[in-house]
Amino acid sequence: MSEKTKIFISYSHKNEKDFMVLMSHLNAIAKYNNLDTFTDQQIDIGETLDEAIQEKLQEAHMVVCIVSTEYLNSDYCIRKELEIALEKQLIDNTKIFPIIAEESMWKRTYFGQLKCAPKDGGPVSKYENIDSAYLTIVDQLMNQIEKNRESEIEKKRQSDSSVVLTVGKV
Repeated sequence: MSEKTKIFISYSHKNEKDFMVLMSHLNAIAKYNNLDTFTDQQIDIGETLDEAIQEKLQEAHMVVCIVSTEYLNSDYCIRKELEIALEKQLIDNTKIFPIIAEESMWKRTYFGQLKCAPKDGGPVSKYENIDSAYLTIVDQLMNQIEKNRESEIEKKRQSDSSVVLTVGKV
């Protein structure tokens, strides 16, 4: 079985409803799909928030951002989470998976350069059924995770074959 995919959830607490629905769907499939999700709600009382968040961000393979006006206005979400995720993306190809929770000016930010969920970045708030929207989003997320896993397997396979070729030349 492959290594667990570590997912960091970045969100504004003002988007608690979106967060809870997303987590409900993710938690339902996590153990069957080798997922390890982290949210700030898992930080123990007495633990240093910044240290715990930064540690989990550094371990993450994927950062899911629940984007809203509140998220974009949050210095913490942008400066302490998104900016670190962007640095990690350059270093180790950490994936950023934006979810547009509500209408906002997201297209005029970094997220405007990315393909966003749900379909074409149409906000979840426009869906008649938020549960159905997040079900589709989690399916999109799993498709991305599976694609990432296949890519990692192929990289490892190529790396292993180059080692064999190098050893064979000696």
